[in-house]
Formats: sequence, structure tokens, C-alpha cells
Amino acid sequence: MSRYDNLISNLGKGTIFCNNLGFGEQGAVLAQMPKSIFVCPDIEQAHQMKMQLDAINRNCVVVDDFNKPFTLAKFQSNENQTDLIKAMFDFVLNDAIIISTPQILFSYFCDIDTFSNQILKISKTQVYDLLNLEKRLVEIGYKKVESITTPGEFARRGDILDIFNVADDSPTRIDFFDTDIEEMYEFDFITFEKKGQKSVLNICPNKILNLSIEEKNQIISSLNQFSNQDEIILDLISALQKDEQIPLEFLKVFSDKIIP
Repeated sequence: MSRYDNLISNLGKGTIFCNNLGFGEQGAVLAQMPKSIFVCPDIEQAHQMKMQLDAINRNCVVVDDFNKPFTLAKFQSNENQTDLIKAMFDFVLNDAIIISTPQILFSYFCDIDTFSNQILKISKTQVYDLLNLEKRLVEIGYKKVESITTPGEFARRGDILDIFNVADDSPTRIDFFDTDIEEMYEFDFITFEKKGQKSVLNICPNKILNLSIEEKNQIISSLNQFSNQDEIILDLISALQKDEQIPLEFLKVFSDKIIP
């Protein structure tokens, strides 16, 4: 699959092999590097490496084997997807070190450049068309509601736009005057008390973009040939048609049948 080639290409930029270093030496080298992906043979070693880096206050996150036993419903739970999305967001913007295993990385990570391009940056120095901004929020997985209560939602009342960024603990309110931003600040969505002014808001995508439209349509067409053979295939077709997110691990199972 070309998707695997893209992932390998991303992971291979500036690759350093630590085979001849002890575990403690690997941690010392890793701590001095900018944002990196550290591949461990198993998840236990991944957590051990995180403990080393936590001890010296190096920003890092373990992407755990949360899908064992693997089910489509479990991957699609909000909690699991949010954990993965936050890890990628932290990696792209905050130079975090991601620690995981080859299986998890190849199964669940989308192309890093594709993910980076989905991050929506809002700055007080720029001008915006509110309708286009709403459209962009929907495209990166946010849901429009009357009043926000959970991450991944946004609401608009006139020239006021509330966004609950997936990566933040509190929502952000943006007051517009026509196309200009007059004020942007975090607030408590229960008491509406202001918590801090912002000049820039980097909005984390609320979905993982593993498939392009062309890839999705190709796979649906191919899967239909085998839809009477396996309930998992029926689940895949249904999820793809609903534009739900599909992890690569599921597609890999059928890659010899559905992808030339």
C-alpha cells in the first residue's frame, strides 16, 4: 500500500538507530533530540522509556496498544481517537517525543504531513469570513451545536464564535467585528468567566485522515465483491459510507484483496 510507503518515508527522516546503545543511553540521546518518534519492540519498553524522559521533564507521550483485542468499535470510541489525535498534535506543534511500537505506528498513524495540514491556525492579526471558518471547522471534524459542552464542538451566535479545541481543557471565545477579531480568550463554559487572552489559537483536528476520497471509493468498490463473506467487511463498507474513520489495521487485513 502506498500509505505504508508514505508512513515509512515520514518516520525515516533523520532516522537514528540505537541498537548498540544501552536503554539508559538511548534515553539520554533521545532527550537531546527535537521532536522524534521512538520505536520500541513492545509497549512495556515504551512505558519504561517514558518514565526516563518524564524524570528529566522532556515532553513525551506513549501511544499505547489500546486496541487489543482489536475491534472497529473500540478504535472509533471518542476516547481512543482523542488520545491518538492529541499525541500527533503534540508531536507536530510542541516537539513532543512519541514512543510506541511498529505495529501501532503502522496501523493507526496517518501521514504526518497530511495531519499537519489539517491544523487550523486562527490569529488576531488575520481577517476571516465566518461562514468559511465554520465550514473549515466541520471539515476537520468539529460539530456545530447550540451551546458547547465537550471538546470537538463549536457554536456561533452572531459575531461570537465559541470553539472547544480538542487539545485544550477550556473552550475559546472569539469576538468578531465583521471580518476582524476584536477579542479571543479562554472561558469557563459553565460560569462563562474569562480565563486568559489569546493572540493565536491552533485548532487540533478532531478526526484522523487515513484515506483520501479516491482511496475510500476504490476500497468500497472492491469490498462490495466480498460483502457476503465476512461481517467485518460489511462493517467496513458501512463505516466508509458514513465517512467514519477507519484504522489501517483493518484495511491491512484485506489489502491483498482490495488494493492492487
